Amino acid sequence: MSKLTFLNQLTRTRRNGLEVSTMESLLNAIPNAAIIVNGTNQKILCANTKASEVTAYSRSELIDLPFQNIFLFSDDGVTHSFFEDNTSSEIQSSIECDLLHHNGGRLAMLLTINRMAGSDNLYLVSLNSREVLRRSTLSIKWQQTAWSELINILTACGQPDQREGIQHILSASAALCGADALCIYQAVGETPVMRQLAVLDRETVLPLEISPQDLGRLRQAVLWLNGKRSTTDLHQRARAANLYFLATAPIGQANTMMGLFAVAGKTNPPDSIKDIVQFLANLIYFHIQSHILQSTLQNDVAALQLSQLASETVFDTIEDGLTFLTPDLDITRMNTAAEVALGYRSEEVNGQSIKNVLICNENLEASFRFAQEDLRPSSISGVRIYRRNGDLFLANLRVLPIATATGLHSILIILHDLSEQEEYKTRNQHLEQRATLADITASFAHEVRNPINNISTGLQLLALNLPEDDPNQENIGRLQNDCERLADLVKSGLSFVRPVEYKLEPVDLSKLISNLMDRWRNRLNRTQVKYNPQIESNVPTVEGDLRALEQVFTNLIDNAIQAMEPAGGILTINVRHIGEADERSHVEVNILDNGPGIPPEAKEHIFEPFYTTKSSGTGLGLAIVKRIVTAHKGSIHVSSIPGGTMFRVRIPCM
Repeated sequence: MSKLTFLNQLTRTRRNGLEVSTMESLLNAIPNAAIIVNGTNQKILCANTKASEVTAYSRSELIDLPFQNIFLFSDDGVTHSFFEDNTSSEIQSSIECDLLHHNGGRLAMLLTINRMAGSDNLYLVSLNSREVLRRSTLSIKWQQTAWSELINILTACGQPDQREGIQHILSASAALCGADALCIYQAVGETPVMRQLAVLDRETVLPLEISPQDLGRLRQAVLWLNGKRSTTDLHQRARAANLYFLATAPIGQANTMMGLFAVAGKTNPPDSIKDIVQFLANLIYFHIQSHILQSTLQNDVAALQLSQLASETVFDTIEDGLTFLTPDLDITRMNTAAEVALGYRSEEVNGQSIKNVLICNENLEASFRFAQEDLRPSSISGVRIYRRNGDLFLANLRVLPIATATGLHSILIILHDLSEQEEYKTRNQHLEQRATLADITASFAHEVRNPINNISTGLQLLALNLPEDDPNQENIGRLQNDCERLADLVKSGLSFVRPVEYKLEPVDLSKLISNLMDRWRNRLNRTQVKYNPQIESNVPTVEGDLRALEQVFTNLIDNAIQAMEPAGGILTINVRHIGEADERSHVEVNILDNGPGIPPEAKEHIFEPFYTTKSSGTGLGLAIVKRIVTAHKGSIHVSSIPGGTMFRVRIPCM
């Protein structure tokens, strides 16, 4: 329903002499916090539940509370201008203020004030947190740019020039980390000192060197926030520069650090900034090591024997595909990565011309001629190569001549498979499409939700004006149920397509299940369903979002109980710790019912969106469950026979 229509309904409600509680129930149809203010005495007439949650006042405490007791404006005359000077029949205004929280704190708010048409000076006031709106906008913006910047970083790792590649990595990382200053420190010879290798810092905030004492405290990913104790000179410099955060991660292994990656900013960083910085540090390490290898192959290969380069311990562990050729371009050896990329075993193609194995959309004759005649290396980017099975993949190629004192000894082809980068690009496109779908769905939900609420409110008012024994009451009840189902479908659909941010914390699944069953106790007592708990003691915690995991098990338990109603049955919930020698340990939750079971033709579709066997279901419950479990790096499995169904959920332990 439109806001004007809603206001008019509230006005008619009051004019008809209904109680404030009825107005509050109508007010609760508004999705955000809202109150109604009497402009004559500037006191709160009624409030919805969301307003009570935001202010920490009960709804009864809010009633008759003066408006200026909980809202502070920079101009004392603001409320006078709104509630006394406005004589038009309909106004809408927005204004910033501070909310005086019931606990004594303050919260920055944005108020939207609507005058109720035809009323005796009544106003609808909507309450929105400025910080929540700001963080939501920033989060969406960061999600939209994160994947594209990651592609830029991965592309930079393939730059043939090391310093140019590092500068590209820093530039792309700045947006990904929300940073104002980034720096890569590199060890200086055998000394315990690290100096700047590359920096993106216009104000020269970060120091030129890091002392051995500081390095001892920075051998793992560290996040410092302004207000925390400064344990290193690096943190002291960040505090002096009035930076909000500084995150560091070692480049290389903690015991053999070859460098340090530092990121600093003046605003709040992304929630997972430590993991992001460590990931970027690993990419920088890969970039540096890759160029060390290439430099060794180009500049020092004359001093190395071919047997040394092709040793099993080095040759076959290099991630790039390596193929050695004779000066006449016949294959002598391929490493494992080249075999996987091209689809041939080395022994199958040894002695064959490379032209019969390396089939691509580029003419390589010029590169081979440079190596054979000029002893000059060459590079080709973005080559599409055919695998043995006919599949195409994208790669970068380097053709390196290996010369000795007597001339050309052999030719080395380095093949860098870009399939993973292409996959990242595809994922980025998928993310953008999903974001677009979320925007469209949100707009659709907004347009649909209002008419649904309008219809539901109208039905409520119609039911109030009809006698209880009127035969139309049953029809009105069915229509109200349909409205509720449609509203649930819109809400579920919106939650399914929107990106979800999870707040990870230690979660005790045994305690979570026990708390949930305490809430279900009254329902179980009203049915013939008996609860059979099988919960192990001392089950380890998992890392997850408590509210999201509650949603998973609430949905599964509800489905199990519905399957056994009204005949009854036994609900068995098993919680245990499982672990295997070669795998990460998990907490396993099994939810069993002895209902009729799931038909085989439905079992394979139950996790698909909008698939349901219930007449009143939305078909999104189990789809959302699977998405949450997958986001927690867990798994969900269903098994069912006539006479019982079991859902098995596994979540990794911390």
